Formats: sequence, structure tokens, C-alpha cells
Amino acid sequence: MKKSANSNMYEVSLTEAWDRYGARLNGAFECPALVVSSTILPNQAKNALSSSIEALGYGKAACTFFVIGAIAEPAAADSLTDADLFSVIEGLDPLVLIIADEEAASACSRAYRNDVVVPDKGRLLGRDVVGFKNFAAMLETPQDKQRAWGLLKRLPRLES
Repeated sequence: MKKSANSNMYEVSLTEAWDRYGARLNGAFECPALVVSSTILPNQAKNALSSSIEALGYGKAACTFFVIGAIAEPAAADSLTDADLFSVIEGLDPLVLIIADEEAASACSRAYRNDVVVPDKGRLLGRDVVGFKNFAAMLETPQDKQRAWGLLKRLPRLES
């Protein structure tokens, strides 16, 4: 579908990213916070990330979740290239990026030709990024939950 040149260029890119990669995406359409993971995150991890992003001022249900690994959807059977990963992240244009596991961090490092260190905070093309070795596993103990929240709190807080 051809988009009008008169429409908002960011909206065009956003819509095209959802049209092309929608089988691998779920959550907020406008994508203030993008979570990239190698596998589908468990609901507990999604809820924890959504609550954390809300607490930082990004709004309720502000997370978009993007799975780069194999999923059951026939529309997403093809594997992603580094160019695909770069294209979807830039098309969605999130304010912040959360890398949920080491495999996703490696893929983002290749796609951006810039190291994404986990666990740590960094930047990719001017965008704040936090990366985890395995976010879902960090929810298993109170100490690891606090470490995960500590890292997420390093993202910029949005003022209301």
C-alpha cells in the first residue's frame, strides 16, 4: 500500500514497520518503549516491564514487544536479518529500547555495528538503551528483581 507524501513521515514508518513485522510485534502501537527479545517473554516479564515503564512516566501500556527469534506465526517464519532488525527498530522509533537477553543484545550489536553491553545502560543512535543478560530470569529472586529495577531506573524519566 502506497502512503501519501502528505502524511506524517514518522507515522508512515511506524505503520510500515507494523505492516511488515506485525507477526513479531505486540503491545503499544506508538511504541514509547521497545522491548527486543530472542523469544516470546513470559507474561510475568511483560507485566514487570510494562509496570516499570509506566512508573518512569511513559504511560500505561507503553511497551511494544518485538521477538527476533523463531515464532509459530507462519507470517513470521522467515528469520530476520540484521538489516531487518535495524529497519524495524528505526521504523518504530521508540523513545527507549530495552534488550531482554544476550541473544537480542548480540543481534542489536550487529544491526547497529555498536556494542550493546549487558547488563548495562548505553545508547544506540542517540536512543537510551538498557540491556539484560536474561530479564525473565531476574524475576525469580527479590535481589535480582531489585537489580533489574535499578537498571531500568537508569532510563530517562518522563515528566508529566
